[in-house]
Amino acid sequence: MPNMTHILKDFLSVTGNTISIEIVEILMNSPEHSIQELSEHISISSSTIVRHIKSLSYSGIIEVSRISNKKVFYRLNRKYFLSLKNALSDYFDILESC
Repeated sequence: MPNMTHILKDFLSVTGNTISIEIVEILMNSPEHSIQELSEHISISSSTIVRHIKSLSYSGIIEVSRISNKKVFYRLNRKYFLSLKNALSDYFDILESC
């Protein structure tokens, strides 16, 4: 498992873009979406969505939930967010002890 600094660094660097944040927020509010659905929801091109999906997938923030009729659906990676929650908790524990 990656250390807490690595998890936080990846999360902050990938979500430092409003489009990536919008994708994460959309996936927080509904279980899964395809690239086309995300593109329509945010009103930007599919190619732009793909670029952000690649970054979010590479960092482990999102994952493929299923493939149906050649369409790929994405969801948030629960394990990643549990690790992020634990990393943030560890940081707050350190700050409280200072």
